[in-house]
Amino acid sequence: MPILIVLVLASFKWRKIALFLGCVACIMSISITTHKLKPYNRELPWAGIGKIDPLDKWFRLSDLNIGKINDELNRIPSDASVAATGNVVPHLAFRDHIYYLPHVPKHAEYIVILHEETHYMISQEELAAKIESWKSDPKFRVQFEDKYLIIFKRT
Repeated sequence: MPILIVLVLASFKWRKIALFLGCVACIMSISITTHKLKPYNRELPWAGIGKIDPLDKWFRLSDLNIGKINDELNRIPSDASVAATGNVVPHLAFRDHIYYLPHVPKHAEYIVILHEETHYMISQEELAAKIESWKSDPKFRVQFEDKYLIIFKRT
């Protein structure tokens, strides 16, 4: 569509009209894009809200203590195998062995859980039950825990 608009405007003999129509096309494109970024103007209003609007100040802000979380994630050795929840996995990338929860292989050395996220592969209730079972399991010990993050280490 943008290429078509440029080709049509370039074929006009009157440059002022072409420039005016080009500006109108840009303004319309920007206004439609900003309108569609708002969560209440989406095609699927029942879907999760999420952070999708870069014009909203909450897009750049977080309730999490990102510095503390990154410090704790950096303490996990780079050659360790890790099972983690979805939003944590990209921060632990470039490992030979990284797994999405709820899949925890027997050789996983660490389990990392970020509470404040939507878990699409496991419900909050199932995750809470697994956390309690790992806390009582002698094979794991809690290396770090606060209200946002839990890191288990295999003993």
